[in-house]
Amino acid sequence: MDSFYLNEDSENEYDEFTALFKYYKQKVSKPNFNEVIDFKRNADRFAKTLLSVPGDKRNLGLKDVSTWESYQLDNCPGFHFIPDPFTAEGKNKWSRQCVEDYPCDQNETNIGFLSETPWKISNEILQSTPKNHLSRYSKQLKVLKTTPVWKLRWATLGLRYNWNTKEYFQSGCSTFPAEVNDLSCVIASAIGWKNYKAEVAIVNYYHVGTNICPHTDHSEKDLSCPLVSVSFGLPAIFLLGGQTKDTKPSAIMVRSGDVIVMSGPSRLAYHAVPRIIDDDVDCGSADPLDVYLNHTRINLNVRQFQT
Repeated sequence: MDSFYLNEDSENEYDEFTALFKYYKQKVSKPNFNEVIDFKRNADRFAKTLLSVPGDKRNLGLKDVSTWESYQLDNCPGFHFIPDPFTAEGKNKWSRQCVEDYPCDQNETNIGFLSETPWKISNEILQSTPKNHLSRYSKQLKVLKTTPVWKLRWATLGLRYNWNTKEYFQSGCSTFPAEVNDLSCVIASAIGWKNYKAEVAIVNYYHVGTNICPHTDHSEKDLSCPLVSVSFGLPAIFLLGGQTKDTKPSAIMVRSGDVIVMSGPSRLAYHAVPRIIDDDVDCGSADPLDVYLNHTRINLNVRQFQT
């Protein structure tokens, strides 16, 4: 099993956060999701606010509406959950860019700097595979595991990140994608942050059976700036706690297109993803990107590094 963001704290140490993380991570038996907050299916149970998002946002793949619904948690001020503000075409656009454009020769990945994106070869393999071999979930997975893109776990945009020291390199950074900055600025401005400047992003690629261990994001120079997180593909369980792991976290269902913003006190809260949810269903499409997303969660995590 792959785990990411390993903390200095031992996962074997008992605390409220680790206990719930292990419960949702377990493989022996499927955990019960009754206590998971689901803003989509049970929206009437939670207070919501309307965020103003003026202007035409269709070029960013966002729905052309003037307001978004946002949900907060009383026990974690500064946390915003915005249910899927993307169009279907927008989710396809951003998912494709995450696998096709961002793992490239100027952006570092877990498999190095790539002269050719792993998606190019993977796309060719999937397109040449007979459609009947991609019609069932198990057959899709078998083919995907032979492709280069299956080995992709992360790609950094802008400043490079040292996963061991949890610090950013001050040199060797890549050009930050303008469209990611534009998207992040729209999202940040919706919660009242008017001068947001995205400078670094980590694109994570997670398959069923992988998880993100409990951690905080504290490597940026200005920790008052919000963290913007956008997910595509498979749903996942997201845990959000407090400043220490002694606080019992809330478990939240995150689906494709959902946006999470962590600002204020929530910016330094412990969080984790113990489980990528596998529906084990056929996607009904032989399109290579659809097949990949039927087995993968993509997370675009954006930060402002300094004031």
